[in-house]
Amino acid sequence: MPSFKDRHGLSWDIELTVSAAKRVKNLCGVDLYEALDGKLIGRLASDVALVADVIYCILKPEADARSLTDEQFGESLDGQAMGEAMDAFMEALADFFARPDQRRVVREISRKINATMAIAETQALDRIGTIDPAMLMKDIESQQLKSSG
Repeated sequence: MPSFKDRHGLSWDIELTVSAAKRVKNLCGVDLYEALDGKLIGRLASDVALVADVIYCILKPEADARSLTDEQFGESLDGQAMGEAMDAFMEALADFFARPDQRRVVREISRKINATMAIAETQALDRIGTIDPAMLMKDIESQQLKSSG
């Protein structure tokens, strides 16, 4: 069973069941069965707050047992914990589907989104590398002069 640790060191097991999927749909309005078309996974990959809410809904019985609200759960997810939670969620989501071909589809969509994000990061770093700090400072000073005059 996929798991992650929050920033406080608490371990969370993500067990995605039909009951958990229903809870996600009722509380978040997210139908996990839509993962097969790829749009849902892309939406979750680009909306950290939404995926945190989805994970909280899956874990709600355990969070309730630990007396944690959704706000407190969200506070326990820093960048590293959120990354681990997302990976665990994606693994649980793929495992949730009954048929092997459906599990392969979800895993492949996830891989493609991760590859796309890696390319976007590389391109952003390349663009940042071309910035000349001295020219940037001149542009800032020029803008300040224009706005003050």
